[in-house]
Amino acid sequence: MLALVVGAECQYRIGRALGRELYDRGWWTTGLLGRIGAAAAAARLLALSGTAFDCALGLAIAGTGGAKSAFGSDAKPLLAGEAAEAGVRAAMLAALGASAPLDALEGDYGLAALCNGGYWDGTALAPEASQWCLLDPGVDIKRIPVCLSSHAAVDAVMQLATRHGVACPAG
Repeated sequence: MLALVVGAECQYRIGRALGRELYDRGWWTTGLLGRIGAAAAAARLLALSGTAFDCALGLAIAGTGGAKSAFGSDAKPLLAGEAAEAGVRAAMLAALGASAPLDALEGDYGLAALCNGGYWDGTALAPEASQWCLLDPGVDIKRIPVCLSSHAAVDAVMQLATRHGVACPAG
């Protein structure tokens, strides 16, 4: 459970430090930042600390990617899975001693410079001890395994089907 919290908080904090600009430029945050969260969670599970933990994140960040052009295609779930796989692989490689750029976020050729027009608010990484992203804004669990913005449309279709006696397949 602690690894899940470490991974989620790390991913959300970096997302906050990068701001909305990243998404507005066409980057899909799950594809782009998902491997960072996965690397942090896996690094915690592997009990990495210090430079090894930093290298796990650096490896994940250096290889990150994910364009919103994937939306509406099979590429979207594939990229989400690849983000998780790449994060775990980064942590495992760091555990074996692989090095990584330690300025992969804020460096001259880091994620913020290359994907975010240089915007980076490092203060988002050091919140007050009582400020947890998992509490505010909290966890959003999808009721339906589709894009969250599609839920209202699915609800409307289900209501129409019920109202007009159209049988819907179970499950």
